[in-house]
Amino acid sequence: MDKVSLRCEDEPIHLCGRIQEFGFLLVFDSDLSCTAASENVVQWLRLSAQELLGCALSSCLDKLSISPFDVKQLFSLFEKDPLFREVSEVTIQGTLFYLSIHQRGGLLYLEFEQCNPSKPSSTKLYSHARYLDAATENLWFALCESIYHVIGFDRVMIYKFMDDGSGQVIAEKTADDMSSLLDYRYPESDIPAQARQLYSQFIARHTVDVNADTYAILGRDIDALDLGRCSIRALSPIHLQYLRNADVAASASFSILVDGHLWGLVACQHRIPRMIDLGQRHLCVFLVQYTVNRHLAYQRNLDLQYNKRIKTLESDLKETLLVNPDILAVLRDHAGPLCDMAGADGLIIKHPEGTYRYGSCPNREHFENIQQVISLRGTKELAAYQQLQVDSPQGYLFPGVAKVDILNIPKLTLYWFRKAIEAEETWAGNPEKHYRYDTSTGLNYPSPRTSFEAWKRTVQGQSPSWKKRELLFMRRVKYTVQDAVMKRMSEIQVLNEKLVELNSTLDTYSYTLSHDLKNPLSAIKLAAQIIQQRNNLPDDFLKKISGNVLDAVELMSSMIHRISEFSKSKSFDFTPRIVDPEVLIHKIIADGKKAYPNAAMDIKIGTLHPFLGEKNLAYQLFSNVLTNAIKYSSKKQSPKVHIESHKAHGHIVYHIIDNGIGIPADELDTIFEIFKRTSNAAAFEGAGIGLSIAKRIADRLGAQLAVKSVLGCETIFILKFKANVGEPLMNSKPSIRPRLAKG
Repeated sequence: MDKVSLRCEDEPIHLCGRIQEFGFLLVFDSDLSCTAASENVVQWLRLSAQELLGCALSSCLDKLSISPFDVKQLFSLFEKDPLFREVSEVTIQGTLFYLSIHQRGGLLYLEFEQCNPSKPSSTKLYSHARYLDAATENLWFALCESIYHVIGFDRVMIYKFMDDGSGQVIAEKTADDMSSLLDYRYPESDIPAQARQLYSQFIARHTVDVNADTYAILGRDIDALDLGRCSIRALSPIHLQYLRNADVAASASFSILVDGHLWGLVACQHRIPRMIDLGQRHLCVFLVQYTVNRHLAYQRNLDLQYNKRIKTLESDLKETLLVNPDILAVLRDHAGPLCDMAGADGLIIKHPEGTYRYGSCPNREHFENIQQVISLRGTKELAAYQQLQVDSPQGYLFPGVAKVDILNIPKLTLYWFRKAIEAEETWAGNPEKHYRYDTSTGLNYPSPRTSFEAWKRTVQGQSPSWKKRELLFMRRVKYTVQDAVMKRMSEIQVLNEKLVELNSTLDTYSYTLSHDLKNPLSAIKLAAQIIQQRNNLPDDFLKKISGNVLDAVELMSSMIHRISEFSKSKSFDFTPRIVDPEVLIHKIIADGKKAYPNAAMDIKIGTLHPFLGEKNLAYQLFSNVLTNAIKYSSKKQSPKVHIESHKAHGHIVYHIIDNGIGIPADELDTIFEIFKRTSNAAAFEGAGIGLSIAKRIADRLGAQLAVKSVLGCETIFILKFKANVGEPLMNSKPSIRPRLAKG
């Protein structure tokens, strides 16, 4: 039968079910009944575990001569924060204990941990904080020094998790007679995944004596007890043997969490058994977190300085790109800073118009191979490699490659390169994992490493890894170029739209000259031909024909004037001011009644609120709309025109209502187009320009112009202006409620 191997990461270390000798554990279920107790309670109490099992919490506390606590309040704290831990000092039969209470999986855990009677006195918080404040680049070494004095261990080291999962000692403080492990590497398997998960959840762990007895937990469902957050939990047998192999009798670790992620550990080792009580561990946890905050502040200051340099480069790059449309030339002029900010040895700018090289770069053949390899690996916008394998004589020179696609049309890509470095790594023993066979279980267990002697390995064909901020810089270059190109394209688009508008205006003028002026010009031509070809024309005939010429000239003059008004309505510049339309509207109505007289005309004027605009444009706008209302209702038996305004949500809304001929429903969408006359307006004079001018003026004023109509019954024009900025904007309803007549 094949032997099954148990991987190190498969060991259920949080369910090991044993505790260390310097304390004892009681566990209570949801009914506050003791469901589990460590077998060593008898050594601390005059009670056995069996005497406590099944007892109520209050009864257990009474037997331990401990004052009862408010369980209801405690559970409310657990509900708010599942990681909350209540800690107090209690004395049991003359021995001082720390009592730690926490909740996990619906169970209440009470840990009793003996206070250390011989803890060092040099645990002054203020002095340690001042010492850490004075450190900058040597911050982690300063942390080692502080914790070394707090716990008195032989070795305190900072173990940082690397990108490949392994760990490296980046700082340490040791006893004078111990050899240094600084820069030593440790394989990922030394701290498996489930151990790292525990370190993330419970940040302080320690073992007083790796050779001391450990004690089982007695009670119900012991195998399911989760001791992941128990300070007195015993380490797994594999880990204990690992420490023995490293000649360590006592150990401690404090997790280094950076932005919520496990960044590393403060690993502490002592050659003889040594206890670190809860007070010391809490101080160490505080010092670790204080150092993390100092580290983050230092790193963020570096990032701030780096970002300032990026913004300066981005600003210059964007400004130049907006002026110079030659992207390749602009990037070529900025190649030096682009290379320096990415920490690269060389840069290649690939563009359809050519390839530009800066600094140390691969030759043409090698570069083509790099492009091919990267393209086969996917189409990410940013691809970065520390060790890109390329079959090329020059392949080992530039294993570090980062590529960013800047534009797709035209195709523009930047490639940064880093040279290979040769580095010698020192490992604490050969990292190869070995297994041993357990005949009782039939499993292969991972065997703890027995040798930690320096084992050196030379690393070749690899470049320094790309930092996150360098990769972020590359993305920002992409977005900077794209933004500048899009802005320039947007400006070109605006110019194109203006050009199209000008062409449209020219087309309009052309149409007017070729079509609408054709009839009056024909009349003038015909009159001139008659006068030339006939002699002795009667006076009355000459008077009639000259009148036709004058009418044609007047019509042409009127049309030219209207075209001129139409063109000006789009280009008139003004400063918005408050316009009171009262006088303007009364004048427009008076002129309209003269132009289209009807004795039965009923014109009602409601409240006329001032609005933000320009007086001349406002006059022209109301003139076109109001005159239209009067004109197209003037032939009704009882013509009516109403004008009213009200305030609504920060705007002034005008309604101009007439009971004229109305607008066909299928022509409402085109009513504001130039030269567009409705199919039912043949009986009225006009050129179809007035409402086009009104729409353009409304757009210039930042107003909205809309229309509703029922054919043959009623038309409502709705004008929505911006209100006076300083005026209260309480809504008001019109005294005349606009409503379309039902027909």
